Amino acid sequence: MQRRMPRVRLHAFPSSIAPGMQALFPPRRFVLPERHVQLPGGIRIELYQPAPRDHLMAHDHDVACLNLVLDGAITETRADGRRELTMGCLSLLPRHTVHEVEVAARAASVLHVEFSGAFLERLPARFQDALPGNWVQDANSLALAKRFRAELQHADALSSLAFEALSIEALMHLLRQHESGHASVPAWLAELAAGWRDDPGRPVRIAECARVQGLSAAGLARSFKRHFGQTIGDYVLELRIEAACRELEQGRESLSDIAARLGFADQSHFTRAFRRVLGATPKVYRDRERRTPATGAFRA
Repeated sequence: MQRRMPRVRLHAFPSSIAPGMQALFPPRRFVLPERHVQLPGGIRIELYQPAPRDHLMAHDHDVACLNLVLDGAITETRADGRRELTMGCLSLLPRHTVHEVEVAARAASVLHVEFSGAFLERLPARFQDALPGNWVQDANSLALAKRFRAELQHADALSSLAFEALSIEALMHLLRQHESGHASVPAWLAELAAGWRDDPGRPVRIAECARVQGLSAAGLARSFKRHFGQTIGDYVLELRIEAACRELEQGRESLSDIAARLGFADQSHFTRAFRRVLGATPKVYRDRERRTPATGAFRA
């Protein structure tokens, strides 16, 4: 699969660039996507995996686009302010929106989706004249991130259709949230969830977390489920299983070591939970992944 230079223009944006961060050339991982696919109807998807602390200076795109953070965290700066985007956060960038991007202390994975002018003509007239430049992070955007990651991991001959559907769903979600005025996840709750994403093996102490925010444990649980669409226990379990899958695919650690590091009581607990979520034991999953070749249109 060939790589191509993105259609961007660099700008001077001195108010938000820290001294010493301006570089002559942007980081290579921000210029060349790890993977990309051109879809019918004027949609293009690119996967970027910049390194920790990478910084892409102020630039704009000649098409409307959205970014979806699949892993890690980035900070996006526009003329109207800065915002940290963590896993599951969607960001809509109208055509020619000047912005810059900085990666947090660990590597990130960001899906960049571009929509051509021909595609935007299918939208209602009010959006053709001016797209909103909003951010969204909620249960639906988190679910979209999970579905994109799953499709990327197991791409096949049908993945192009799946990517097209997911891209349109992401854009529609941003536009509907803008029109409804729904609020995204509160900052304190997003920070709490991000802590578990960064370290899935961290103990879940709901009462302690609730006390810090001046809430009851039941109140925290209700707030979390309202914004993320699942209980704290289910959310953390999914993160632990996802992390376990990555370790199993790499084939480096023993099952007992993976279980201990990810917060399971022991290997038996890990095996039961893994089988309940994915329908297979960790050993069966690892053996299957070793035998599965990389296929599909959206492979590196």
